[in-house]
Amino acid sequence: MSSDNSQFAGIFDLSDPIRDIYLSVMKSGDMSIKEFIERESPEIEEMEIKIYFNILVRQGYMKKIKVDNMIKYRINSIKRKNRDVPNEIWDLLDDS
Repeated sequence: MSSDNSQFAGIFDLSDPIRDIYLSVMKSGDMSIKEFIERESPEIEEMEIKIYFNILVRQGYMKKIKVDNMIKYRINSIKRKNRDVPNEIWDLLDDS
C-alpha cells in the first residue's frame, strides 16, 4: 500500500469529531475555522474546533493557506489515478 493510501486509511482511525471535520473540508473545499463553524457546527465551541483543525494540520491531513489575508485550511491531496470518488464511498463515510 502506498503512503498516500496509508494516509487515507488512517482517516478511519481519527476520532469522530476530527474525522467529521476532515470530511466536511474535503467535500466543501478550502475554508476558515469561522466558515466551518457557520456552515457545519455552530453548537461546538470555537476553541474545540481550533484544536481539531490543528490536530489535522500536525498529522498532515490538512495544511494552512492564506487567501485574501484570511487563514483557510486545505486538505492535503491524496494522489489518485485521475478519477472521482464514487458516491457510494461518500455515503459510507457520511454514515461513519
